[in-house]
Amino acid sequence: MLMRDLSPREEEIVELCVEGLTNDAIAIKLGLSVGTVNTYLECNP
Repeated sequence: MLMRDLSPREEEIVELCVEGLTNDAIAIKLGLSVGTVNTYLECNP
């Protein structure tokens, strides 16, 4: 698998995930849909 740098938004989502926020909470905090948060996290396992 090819490694790449994360975008600032991807870093933000991963940091919130590491802090223990649920995908729903991340979506609310960032004004995104839960589906968008899920997509970001699926692309960065």
